[in-house]
Parts: sequence; C-alpha cells; structure tokens
Amino acid sequence: MVDPMSGMRRVLTQAEIEHKIEDLCDLLGESIDEYRDILEAAVTAEMTYKMKQYQTVIGFANSEIKMTVVEKNARADLHCSDELAAHKLADARRESAKEGLRSLHTRIDALRTLSANARAAT
Repeated sequence: MVDPMSGMRRVLTQAEIEHKIEDLCDLLGESIDEYRDILEAAVTAEMTYKMKQYQTVIGFANSEIKMTVVEKNARADLHCSDELAAHKLADARRESAKEGLRSLHTRIDALRTLSANARAAT
C-alpha cells in the first residue's frame, strides 16, 4: 500500500488486511445479488428473442414461399433484430458481471494470502 503522506510503499497490518477482506466480502455479497438480477434479465431477453424467432420461422414454414433453413433463420433474425440485440446485450452484461465476481474472488484470495504471510511474520 502507498502511504499518502510520503508516497512510499508500506506493509499492511493484519487489521488493515482483515478490514479490506471484510469490505470485499460485503461487495461480493452485493455483487452476487446484482448478478442474480442480471441473470434473470438475460434469461428473459433470451426467451423473448427465441419465442419471437420460433414464431417467425413457423410462419415462414406455413407460407408458400420456398426457403432453405438457413434463409428462414436469417429472415427470422432480421424480423427479430430488436429482440436479438436485447438478448446479446443482456448476455454481454451477464459475462461482464461474471468476470467482476471472478475478480472479487481473486482479490479476496490475494488478501487471504497476505493475511497468512502477515501472521507468519509475527
């Protein structure tokens, strides 16, 4: 940690490390709650997109126009472009939140290592 007065690095005390771990654990708990909400939104967006896509593909199948499967799916995606975009954005938010949780876990693990080292040094 950098001392704000001198600008030099200093060793964290055991109490400071424990306090940082507690803060990160609190943040992890909040982040898990947010992640649950993000997952629910991602699932809802995916289901909305898929339902509209399926309905569109079925509509094409019932029409007299001849199309390949690839063309039907492409036309369905064009027809559902707003839902597809919402689904992709929700999925990106989910991945971002997941990476944030991984980062918090890594930071907590690093502080636990520092804590063990501080205990061993005393």
